[in-house]
Amino acid sequence: MRLLFDQNISFRVVKHLQANWPEFTHISNCKLTDAPDNVIWAYAKQSNYCIVTHDDDFDDLFSLYGFPPKVVKLKTGNLSNSQTILIINKHIETIEQFLRNSEEGFLTIYAV
Repeated sequence: MRLLFDQNISFRVVKHLQANWPEFTHISNCKLTDAPDNVIWAYAKQSNYCIVTHDDDFDDLFSLYGFPPKVVKLKTGNLSNSQTILIINKHIETIEQFLRNSEEGFLTIYAV
């Protein structure tokens, strides 16, 4: 499960999650800090990553280009890093199922 976390999610979240999922990475690890969204999109597509983001711009890119890459949109509002980690861990099975589904390319996760 290869997830690429966008800049709007702290690298600290990813660092914590990598203990269980070493293929999770942050855009800062890929030298994409401050890169435009379309560059991140192209990198994720080329490198077989699913993008995890809070950013609404990826909705537009998905509408324009479809998938790959797949996108997981976190509509959780402003949460602490520990709360973000809890949300991702809570929904990890849903994310895994989404990634295995060849017909879906966009998943929205809400804080509940």
